[in-house]
Amino acid sequence: MKRRKKAIERWKKAKDKAEADDKIIDLVDFFNSKEDYYTTSSCSGRIVVCHTRNDDKKFFNFLGKWHREVSIDEVADSINPVDEGILWFKMEPFILHICANNIEKAIKVVREAKKLGLKSSGIFQIKKRVMFQLIGEEWLSTPLGRYGTVLADEEMLELMVREANDKISKNFERMERLEQNLREIL
Repeated sequence: MKRRKKAIERWKKAKDKAEADDKIIDLVDFFNSKEDYYTTSSCSGRIVVCHTRNDDKKFFNFLGKWHREVSIDEVADSINPVDEGILWFKMEPFILHICANNIEKAIKVVREAKKLGLKSSGIFQIKKRVMFQLIGEEWLSTPLGRYGTVLADEEMLELMVREANDKISKNFERMERLEQNLREIL
């Protein structure tokens, strides 16, 4: 119970500080309102421009991050050549980490997610607590440049932004369908 209380308090603080993704608030609130579940982390999905270093797996620097569709200008304005490492453009799907009171409760939700095609969703911890993740299936990840050179031209950037916007829109639609279905069965 202590973990649940702390997790829900952290979530409320994040909402109060406007640090929670608007598009996932209802779904997280729904889980946290259920006695058998609580969330530990969430993201509604995002489009990012970031910088990584090959020799440092922990180094990850956001140059631009949006939890919505983006314009080409927004992405272009966030692109800065980096002296070392790789410059990336990514679209990442929604993800929720959720604890359940027991394995049966977790299985019930994961089965519903799988019915919607969320094949990467699953249970990943059962020792100290039953924890599972729900994760979307829409992804895009491509390098934009490396070692001071931006390799993507304007035409390529337009294509990537169009594809990312299409994928994030589908991501949000699938997340909404998941919430609707879960409201019917929980």
